[in-house]
Amino acid sequence: MNKLTDQKAKNIKRNESPLADGTVVGLRLMAGKKKGHGKWVMRFISPVTEKRRDMGFGLYPDVSLVDARELASEARKLIRQGKDPIDERKAA
Repeated sequence: MNKLTDQKAKNIKRNESPLADGTVVGLRLMAGKKKGHGKWVMRFISPVTEKRRDMGFGLYPDVSLVDARELASEARKLIRQGKDPIDERKAA
């Protein structure tokens, strides 16, 4: 799979299929209403409930590609520790 680049993210169009990051498993950029805008979402299976969940990390370009990868990597670390990152964020 190709890695998502900032140039590809800047060119995402309305109604376009989500762009997979290719670096962090499950991280995708969902198209927004305007070209070059979208929202960061990471899909994962909760180690607590064993159900599929989607965790948001903010809007692109407000949250950069680098920042979204960093946030998603931190969430993946929590998953490896047996914690649900959405529940952990709510508790904080």
